[in-house]
Amino acid sequence: MLSFEEHQELGSDLQDVYNLLVKSSTTLSRKYPKSSEQAKMATEANELVLKIRSLMDNVAFKEYPQKEKEVVNRLYFPGKSNPDQ
Repeated sequence: MLSFEEHQELGSDLQDVYNLLVKSSTTLSRKYPKSSEQAKMATEANELVLKIRSLMDNVAFKEYPQKEKEVVNRLYFPGKSNPDQ
């Protein structure tokens, strides 16, 4: 089980990776056909990071039910303002 602080750090790291992959995927999609292997792989990598963020978001809610939902909600999706969004 991760400490709450470890969830905060991991969430921040995964957000940084996600942002970098979005940028890279966009660049590759502009410079190469979207059907190219490199563009497809960049998109797949982005989707995988999004999946682990979503998974860890659910894990954090289960591990820290006593924390305010708004605080836990922002661990892996910092731009999210409402758990129902």
